[in-house]
Amino acid sequence: MFIAPRMIPSFNAIWGVAKREEKKRLSAESLAILKVLRKEWEMATGDLRDESGVKDRKAFTRAIDDCRRR
Repeated sequence: MFIAPRMIPSFNAIWGVAKREEKKRLSAESLAILKVLRKEWEMATGDLRDESGVKDRKAFTRAIDDCRRR
């Protein structure tokens, strides 16, 4: 699904995880990815993997899926 950048706050308010609940609901890898994405909105997958420190491809995919699911 694609949404306009201006719609992200509304989308997050409806379906997102509250920031105070992130540590309870997201894995450590997901939190690392989320931290990087909050600083830089757009980046290549390889760059995101390097910046987040999640080097294992399977763990990275699970973490991305976890971020999407929550």
